[in-house]
Amino acid sequence: MPTIQLIRLNIQLPPYPPSSQAPGPLQPPLDDYDNAARANLGELLLQMSNTDSDRQFSSLWDTSNDAVKQSLLHSFRQHWDPGYLAYVKRALESDSVELKILAIEQLKSLELEYSIPWLIPLLAHESEKVSCAVANTLQFFFEEEEAVTHRKYLSVAPLIQMLETGAAKASVCAANALAAAESKRAILPLMTQSEKRSEEEVKLA
Repeated sequence: MPTIQLIRLNIQLPPYPPSSQAPGPLQPPLDDYDNAARANLGELLLQMSNTDSDRQFSSLWDTSNDAVKQSLLHSFRQHWDPGYLAYVKRALESDSVELKILAIEQLKSLELEYSIPWLIPLLAHESEKVSCAVANTLQFFFEEEEAVTHRKYLSVAPLIQMLETGAAKASVCAANALAAAESKRAILPLMTQSEKRSEEEVKLA
């Protein structure tokens, strides 16, 4: 009678993931979502706030158009978390004027010291909407004595440059911010620019 040899295979099956890690229902590809659905999905992911939802939100942001990103920026205000600053900064660095302005408004409400180096370069932006949004934010910081107390005065020199080289509207925005700053460095540029504007108005009359 032939001898039968049994071979033991040492196979270990991975444990079934706990319920918190169990896969959820299958989601359709992001490409199948329209703008409204993407915005709703983004708000849902913000409310979930875990490692997996953060990863999905990052993917959603990267693959969405500017209209969806604007909606997502608005959602930040309802579910704010410091982790969203990365997206605010990306909006600030985007080519979209609308996204930049929304990001500037977000930074204005947050009153963060380290936002000043992000804002200052935009004082020279080609769009007066952007440069004025930054100047208006800085004006707000100057008017609020306890807001951004350490770094806001770094913007005085760039605001003077904006005052002297910017178009009419941008120059006015810079002047308002400098007046709120009450900096001695701004007195002479403000007086000079005021006289220059008055002479131009007389010539045009």
